[in-house]
Amino acid sequence: MAAVLAGCEFSGEVRRAFEALGHDAWPCDIQPAEDGGKHLQMDVLQALQVRHWDLLICFPPCTYLCRAGARWWPDKQAEQAAALDLVRSLLGADE
Repeated sequence: MAAVLAGCEFSGEVRRAFEALGHDAWPCDIQPAEDGGKHLQMDVLQALQVRHWDLLICFPPCTYLCRAGARWWPDKQAEQAAALDLVRSLLGADE
């Protein structure tokens, strides 16, 4: 059984799908769980320190990452930099 962390996920959909396959799955988001199920309500970077995770799946908010909002980026450089820092941190997470 793998320990699965679904970062930036509060719907519970990913947790239920992995649990159905027999894994110990946990969604994590700063927002509360929509379905009232087990959930780590915290920053995903903090959740990485809670335990060893065999699999990390993340869905960072695309507001400042998606090309669809590019025309607003000149006014949102700090927000975009923070979003990119989060993605880089997740990509660099230890195995």
